[in-house]
Amino acid sequence: MKNIIKHLWLVITLILATSLILLMSHRPQRFTHENPGAQAYPSIAVMQITSTSLLDSFVTGMISRLEKKGYCAPDGNNIRLYNPQGDYGTANAIARDIVDGPYEMVITASTIALQVFSKANLSAQKTYVFGAVTDPYGTGVGITGPEPNQHPPYMAGVGTFQPVKSAIRMAHDMNPGLKRMGVVWNSGEQCSEACLKEAREICKELGIELVEAIAVNTSEVSDAARSLTARNVDAVWIGGDTVAMASIGLIISLAQQAGIPVFTNDPMDAEKGALFGLGADYHTVGQYTADMAVAILDGQPPQDMS
Repeated sequence: MKNIIKHLWLVITLILATSLILLMSHRPQRFTHENPGAQAYPSIAVMQITSTSLLDSFVTGMISRLEKKGYCAPDGNNIRLYNPQGDYGTANAIARDIVDGPYEMVITASTIALQVFSKANLSAQKTYVFGAVTDPYGTGVGITGPEPNQHPPYMAGVGTFQPVKSAIRMAHDMNPGLKRMGVVWNSGEQCSEACLKEAREICKELGIELVEAIAVNTSEVSDAARSLTARNVDAVWIGGDTVAMASIGLIISLAQQAGIPVFTNDPMDAEKGALFGLGADYHTVGQYTADMAVAILDGQPPQDMS
């Protein structure tokens, strides 16, 4: 009898040990700072709508913060970067691909990326964080205010409204003779329209005539910019418009040929020939956005964020 009991205990012990090993092997793996080499990194998708210095800076800042926090694999293969280069059809296909993909976190860069992904994500409600968005409340994705209960429970993000009025006021202070100001903008972009509304208000206050030229894609920018120089504007302003920002070099070149200064809401544009750029440091904005994504990956519910 004693031998039978002894063998039974041995069998039970082996079964328990095997079960524990199987249980541990099937646990979801999460990176920890205590044992970084033993566990997996979260799968993250990043959707950037196009390549501009502002958005590139944002994504660089975001990835650098993910690296610093320990959420980027040494080879970076846990982070998938998507960029349709401003093509809306491709952007919609990418958004659907991300929704159907195995991503634990999605980060969108720009207002348009937020809008496109949000539409594709309505049914799946995959957790995501947005950044580099001018006016989140006007995007039409269900964000009604800054409080936790004023956005869909599966999303959170960082809004960064361009200091449009301050930039135009600065340009006027530098040149009190500024009477006609040109702008290239895409009437199909909500972020651009939000900035233009601010520009119209401050121009009216300062007695500046705002001369508008519409370009719905980068191929139309040249004609739009040339139309401004032909209408004798005193300066050209570029706000939070993705199409104009993607063609900043062309706009500055055409304006310089006509002896017209260009100013923007991106500080990095001064290096490209703009008179000045007044706005947020989007490398830092990217870092703040990554911090929010990390907090969610660490267990903080996005619906609790403001």
